[in-house]
Amino acid sequence: MTTRRRFVRLLAAAPAAWAVPSFAAEPVALSFWYPVDLGGGLAKTIDGMVADFNRAHPDIRVTATYTGNYDVTLAKIQAAKLAGTLPDLAVTEI
Repeated sequence: MTTRRRFVRLLAAAPAAWAVPSFAAEPVALSFWYPVDLGGGLAKTIDGMVADFNRAHPDIRVTATYTGNYDVTLAKIQAAKLAGTLPDLAVTEI
């Protein structure tokens, strides 16, 4: 399975946790934080994948945010946890 398909499946599965009725007036909004250690090329790829996902799923709106490298992203996630403002989805390195 390609990385693109895994990504789309991950995003497609996320809203199921909220069990939002299909008659909702506004799309489900998901925040997605991601790190990129290698520069802008990968960030453009992820932004394109998110745009493709949003077009294919009009009832879900993913907002992707580049959050720095892996260390910076982890620090931001930890701070967001303490502040009670975690993103819905995030990519980290364990």
